[in-house]
Amino acid sequence: MGEATIMSTATGGGGATVVVPVVVLPLVAILVMTYLFLKRSTTNVRKGDANFPPGYSGWPLVGEFFEFMKPFPSYTPGTYMTKRIQKFGKIFTTNLLGKKMIVSADAELTRLMLTNEMKTFETEWPEHYKKLMGESSILILNGEEHRLLRNSVLNFFSFARLESHFLKDANEIATGIMSSWREGKVISALGASETYTLDFALKNVMGMRPGEPEVEQFRHDYHEFREGLLFALPINFPGTLYNKSLKARGKVQKVIRRIYDERRKIEGCRGPRGDDYIGWTMSGTNLTRDMICDLMQGALFASEETTSRAISLIMFFLEGSPKALEHLREEHLKVRMPRDKDGWSMLSWEGYKQLQFTQCVTNESLRLGNITRFLVKKALADVTFKGYLITKGTPVVASFASAHFDPSLFKDPESFDPWRWQTSSGILKTNNFFPFSGGPRLCPGAELARVEIAVFLHHLLLNFDYKLADDDKPTAFPVINFPKGYPIKVTPRE
Repeated sequence: MGEATIMSTATGGGGATVVVPVVVLPLVAILVMTYLFLKRSTTNVRKGDANFPPGYSGWPLVGEFFEFMKPFPSYTPGTYMTKRIQKFGKIFTTNLLGKKMIVSADAELTRLMLTNEMKTFETEWPEHYKKLMGESSILILNGEEHRLLRNSVLNFFSFARLESHFLKDANEIATGIMSSWREGKVISALGASETYTLDFALKNVMGMRPGEPEVEQFRHDYHEFREGLLFALPINFPGTLYNKSLKARGKVQKVIRRIYDERRKIEGCRGPRGDDYIGWTMSGTNLTRDMICDLMQGALFASEETTSRAISLIMFFLEGSPKALEHLREEHLKVRMPRDKDGWSMLSWEGYKQLQFTQCVTNESLRLGNITRFLVKKALADVTFKGYLITKGTPVVASFASAHFDPSLFKDPESFDPWRWQTSSGILKTNNFFPFSGGPRLCPGAELARVEIAVFLHHLLLNFDYKLADDDKPTAFPVINFPKGYPIKVTPRE
């Protein structure tokens, strides 16, 4: 093949002939197009709409998705948010997988979105989340259907049951797990807290007890479902994490539906161990079978996932703050009850109500660790906020974490300081704190989560010292995870 087939000629300004390899021409074209694209994508979006927030468009098709999803330490705001807030302010535009979105790092706008649920904004989930959680899940539904499901959760997980049932269960499950901890044993703090919260949820949601063969298989299937929900990309091919998670959802639903059908044959739908959420919902509401089964799966996820990570985050922050750890231990020593026959001092309801510093530590860990970093809402009408126009149908990312790292709202926001929550009249109340979302979608299990956290810490601090066995830090991807499970070495206290 001759040179003419791989070379191109062009005449220069002086009449000279310039020989350019043909392969170079497409590269030059790509470079020019990339330059023009980046020039356009980094200019303010205001050129198309004078009132639309400024921002980046990112790359074709993917936009800024990979930058947005890049892992970073969960106790920092992350470079993605930091750079864009510095350049554009607290409200800016992005493009995720070809979809133009507005991002709110403004606590006031975030609060507006939360409190105006179903008025000017509604929660929006990706389609692959809907398939995993179920169309009737409390996390997916909006409006009146969501309100009915949320009320059922609130009514069952009430303050009365917290005192009469759930506190006792939490004590028993926590001490059962810790009873196997021996001198120098290395355990996964995340794994232990996941076992604790899932066992609690299985018992109180569906009347299941750990140790039974079916329960252990259910636990395995549930974990596979959960991994896909947290970490899978929406790629449904055999062998992908999303595909495995969908199959696991089917197995989890099969067990829940079987329990539902068995309970229908029993008067009052009561389980073998008495009152539980599935039986209470079946006998006390008019919800359909599909709604109840999706509700149970969502209740398991909400009960286990966020609370277990909250406990692990608290242990992480306390390990780096000996002063806070000792202050917390002293508080629990003050409410210690006489030991039972197995040597455990159970946390009483009266004792729980006195744990003010425990709540401060919990608040600070949730603020700094940010288990729920953001929520996506969709505008139901045109909204004007601080001079910007949010047009109807536009998705808006409410960044809870950005509010928690805002130095105008929290002094020295990247420092762990539980004392910031103490006031002369009790625990600081602020409407710039969103650990459990807010408005009509405020987590109905928030107080239950605080009880579970306090009980686990009570038995941990009174009975063990612990130290990190291998370097591990929480990362946001975008959900919180400890890559190594946060391994700790425990030493029983005298």
